[in-house]
Amino acid sequence: MNRRFASILLSSFCIGLLVAGCQKSADQQSGPDANSSPSVADAVKKAIEPKPLIVPADTVLAVVLDQTLSSKTATSGEKFSATVESPVEVEGKVAIPKGARAEGVVREAKAAGRFKGASVLSLTLTSVAGGGKGAAIGGLIGAAAGTGGAGLTGNRDITLPAETALDFKLVQPVEIKHK
Repeated sequence: MNRRFASILLSSFCIGLLVAGCQKSADQQSGPDANSSPSVADAVKKAIEPKPLIVPADTVLAVVLDQTLSSKTATSGEKFSATVESPVEVEGKVAIPKGARAEGVVREAKAAGRFKGASVLSLTLTSVAGGGKGAAIGGLIGAAAGTGGAGLTGNRDITLPAETALDFKLVQPVEIKHK
């Protein structure tokens, strides 16, 4: 009888330890799915999301003016528009497509002086937008600078007719995110 009682007592003790070991204390996590699912969802979202392209500094943007600009009529701060003439590729992907809309500002404009002073027309691109395939291109603000037509022309004003091809060089890298 003692042997039977000892075996029942030992079995009860083992079952008690097993039940106590399987229960979680209040400070333990409720499960891997409860707390890791947001991080898994974030990781999946990050993996699916396209990585931004970095267009390096000194990259040349070739554009064509949409309107005529003249050192005689333009004023500093005046806005102008242009169209990207050739695509800009980064790592084999098109970062800025041909036909994208570009905007800029006249940095400096001086008409030719009658007796002295040469004409000056200095332009800066401020943004490029568009792309047709959901590309969100912006952020060229302050990143592209170029002198579209500055020069000594004697007593003549500088005139850049519509459809004039101009090259602008990025002065700092630009990150382009795709939608």
